[in-house]
Amino acid sequence: MPRLWTMQEAKSKMGRIVRNAFEEGPQILTRNGRIQAVVLSIDDYRKLRHKQSPLSSLHTRMMRFERDHDDHEDGLTKND
Repeated sequence: MPRLWTMQEAKSKMGRIVRNAFEEGPQILTRNGRIQAVVLSIDDYRKLRHKQSPLSSLHTRMMRFERDHDDHEDGLTKND
């Protein structure tokens, strides 16, 4: 079962978190009670990457692009 860590804990215990990710599985990092990140072992990461279909990979890249190029940050408005 994944363990939850606060970001404050992660700052001082990153070595332990990485070791736990390798030995126990994903470790979840939270900030203000909300999930912010997941620490995975390289093996788990590679398994996820291998399982990802080309379509889901494209979707992920599109979502990142949208997040990184939010129209509202540029002062533009979206057309409905």
